[in-house]
Amino acid sequence: MKRFILPLLWLLLGHVSFAGIVLDEPVIQMNGSEPQYLKFVGTNSENNYRFTLDTYQDDGLKFRLTLDRINEKSPAYFTLDDLNDENYWEPMFRQYTKQLAGEEMLAQNNIKQIYVNGVALLDNQFAGYCDALKYVEINASGNYEIPDGCFAKGTAKNYSIKQIICNVEGTLTLGNNVVDANAGGLTVSTSKAAVAQVWYDYKTSNNAAFALLLNNEAYEGGYDANAPAITGVNATYTINETASNISIPNMGISVSTTQYGTASSFVLNSFTATTTGNVTEVFMDYAVYPEGHGGEQHSWTQIHATANGDGTWTANSNVNLMAGLASNTTYVFECAFNTNPSDKGDRAHYPTDGSHIRITFTTGEMPSNFVMDEPVIEMNGSDPSYIKFVGTNAANNYRYTLDTYQDDGIKFRLTLDRIDPTKPAAVTLADIVDENYWEPLFSRYTLALAGFEMLARNNIKKLIVNDVALLPNQFVDYCDAMKEVSINAEGDYNIPNGLFAQIDAENYGIKKLVCFVGGDLTLGDGVVEPTAGGLTVYTYLEDIARTWYDYKKNNSAAFVIYLNDEPYVPSDPAIVSVSTVYTVNGTTKTQAIPNAGEEVNDDAFNGITSFVLNSFTAATTGDVTEVFMDYDIFEDGLDGRQNQWKQMYATANGDGTWTASTPINVLAGLDSNTTYSLVISFNTNPGDYGRAHFPTNGSHIRIHFTTGDLTTGIDAMQTGFVTDKSEIYDLQGRRVNTNYKGIVIQGGKKFLK
Repeated sequence: MKRFILPLLWLLLGHVSFAGIVLDEPVIQMNGSEPQYLKFVGTNSENNYRFTLDTYQDDGLKFRLTLDRINEKSPAYFTLDDLNDENYWEPMFRQYTKQLAGEEMLAQNNIKQIYVNGVALLDNQFAGYCDALKYVEINASGNYEIPDGCFAKGTAKNYSIKQIICNVEGTLTLGNNVVDANAGGLTVSTSKAAVAQVWYDYKTSNNAAFALLLNNEAYEGGYDANAPAITGVNATYTINETASNISIPNMGISVSTTQYGTASSFVLNSFTATTTGNVTEVFMDYAVYPEGHGGEQHSWTQIHATANGDGTWTANSNVNLMAGLASNTTYVFECAFNTNPSDKGDRAHYPTDGSHIRITFTTGEMPSNFVMDEPVIEMNGSDPSYIKFVGTNAANNYRYTLDTYQDDGIKFRLTLDRIDPTKPAAVTLADIVDENYWEPLFSRYTLALAGFEMLARNNIKKLIVNDVALLPNQFVDYCDAMKEVSINAEGDYNIPNGLFAQIDAENYGIKKLVCFVGGDLTLGDGVVEPTAGGLTVYTYLEDIARTWYDYKKNNSAAFVIYLNDEPYVPSDPAIVSVSTVYTVNGTTKTQAIPNAGEEVNDDAFNGITSFVLNSFTAATTGDVTEVFMDYDIFEDGLDGRQNQWKQMYATANGDGTWTASTPINVLAGLDSNTTYSLVISFNTNPGDYGRAHFPTNGSHIRIHFTTGDLTTGIDAMQTGFVTDKSEIYDLQGRRVNTNYKGIVIQGGKKFLK
């Protein structure tokens, strides 16, 4: 892959000291003369946000816009001045396209995805994007407002947004007309019950057509804002043999322990939390890390409390917080308290503002983390034939073994093993500076044996990790020499940011990465070098192969994936057949839908006074998680997009078929003696492996029909008993049985039963 910067483009888009938005150097990666990856970044330090406009692959090159808050402790926002700044993404996009493509293009006509992370937006800011935009994701750690008209148009004619993901930890506020109320193809999704309720209230108040999902299930309201809650926390700990009792503040402030001087011991004895509402569990998340390093870089541990039966919860933990720490180093103990994600409300946090409590302390002289076994050195004459040394870190629950193996000469391998399978095992920053960590030990060993110091990172050819959590970038310097990596875990496992990556892949040595994870695998950013075409990832689990596939796709990576020793290709979703059941003028028929988008003609559709689309069944193959029908009804000669497209979702039958059985009264609101078209198509989920369509050519199926006299909808009403044996319907077009009481329709006539 060749990367270069267009000189004239850089002159146009380079750093401008007087502008509110300062630009990074743009990145343009080409495949021959065609763009393969594009990225430019603008930072507004005064308004505390950064925008990234880059591309991703989804059936061709697509653009996405990401807005990030820089400092989480300060607000991030747009102003009208930003919109007029020469380095705002719109003018920059025009300049960029002019240079690269020879003509100016508009970002608002090309951006398909927008990600907003804690940045406040302006009224109507993205209203002009709604013809092209497909996906919006909004995340905020505190309160957030989506302002007036932000993602709305005056009409839904070309409204293209299909999904809005909205996860706000604090209070969500929705302005007026934030989305187009008539956009029936839109789905709003969230994992927060309080957020779902706000969208539900908006939908109800505006009679909006979008679908609303909470944790991937349809949400119909009913959130209880009073449950659950943590109202106070008290903790006891012992520093330097002195016990302290502290009431944890609810504002996420730091708690100083400088009165204890240098800490030689620090034990978290217990904590007690007071709760209200529907609470079924309480736990503390905590991490200990060197000052100046974010807690997100380290493994978090949970301590679960026990209910006392009076609204309080207690954990007698007696956790040694200094286990595995380095000498004479300042550390941060960071914690927060949480409840279960209740059915009646979102998970409660303490502090309630979503922040954490931090206690800073400094260690004294600490013993070594590692206990060393006696090294094994076997010689064949004057040359070593086998070398092995082992370090055990009981506090962090792992053991490393650095030994040799024969592979066209003597080679070094490093194995990391979890000791106690019931407890987490993790490498910490303190381990890396320990005198018995394998790097300094390897240097001492080679000096003694060979007469000069060598580096382990330049000699280890094989790495085996068995359920031990690693640090970001931990093996980035090993990638020139390392040839093979094996990662094994019984449960969930995270491969952190930059673990096996380099800035360039020129000397990238890793050829084989074997990954066997029994739970969920999470891949951080830059876990391997994306341009390393000589790398192959092996696994025998489809979920793990799919995770690597997603990473490869999102990063335009060059490595190869094998599942069970076969090249892995995800199963694209497909709809292979569809049939519908409809009732016209009291006669029910089953119709197999053609897969060529052709018209369906039937004499039964002429002069009709009742037309109910009862159900449809679709047969699918591949990776399908949802099936739905898009349909519209419009007068012949008109474009269906001028009307309101609607969706009917199907339910999985578990055998590769999906059925929707919600009757649709096709004639509702139509005129008498008029020719109409019912236009339908069928689709699957917009998954990472492609959306499937039926008809497969992307067209629609059209059913033409002519209405009869709909002024009454039927013949004059009759009273008495129904004697006809044809189907019976209520006034909404739903089929009923003979026990139904009230006005019914049968055989095109109205009866009062």
